[in-house]
Amino acid sequence: IGVGNLNLVNTTTATAVDTLVKNISYKGHSQFQKVNAGTAQKFQLYATGSTTKVGTEITGVTISANRIYTLYARGRNGAVAPYVPALSSMVTR
Repeated sequence: IGVGNLNLVNTTTATAVDTLVKNISYKGHSQFQKVNAGTAQKFQLYATGSTTKVGTEITGVTISANRIYTLYARGRNGAVAPYVPALSSMVTR
């Protein structure tokens, strides 16, 4: 993404943000993180150590119980569409 390390934050509840993964580097990954099931989940990437948002928030994600999801970042900071930083999700299992 070209912005340094990133944090992945669950922003579904604005009053209680939940940092799921911290300090992930380019081509890095994290261990499995448990997330409560629910509809209309929202996730945002932030530059590590700051409140700077990276890319746009992914919204409307439905997390079903007993499923495995992969969230991944793509794009490059400062790029124009379609290469702007973005967060995507997919059902893995």
